[in-house]
Amino acid sequence: MKILTVKHPFAEQIISGEKRIENRSWGENVRGRIGIHCGGENGAIIGTVEVVDVLSVVEALNKYPEQGEYISGPLCWVLENPIAIEPIPCYGRLSFWEFTEDMRRAQDILPFHRQSRRP
Repeated sequence: MKILTVKHPFAEQIISGEKRIENRSWGENVRGRIGIHCGGENGAIIGTVEVVDVLSVVEALNKYPEQGEYISGPLCWVLENPIAIEPIPCYGRLSFWEFTEDMRRAQDILPFHRQSRRP
């Protein structure tokens, strides 16, 4: 499954169903279920969601006016059917990425440490 890293608090808002639009500059043909990774110091994959459509800003504002605070484009991914999972701690990446079995095995050997970089 493809994974998308989204900043906090937007990742949690997607998985809770509050945020139904994700803005990207790419991905006109993206559809289907994707994983959502919450980026940051304590990054983790926190759930999945379906991308059911990709709209322009004008189309998104017309079709989903209640989501106006989340619509900025240039492309607006329409998200439905979020499913929360037990968080899987891991580092994120840019664009889509795969959480592979090799990564899972590496985490078993070298656990993901949640350490602050601040003194």
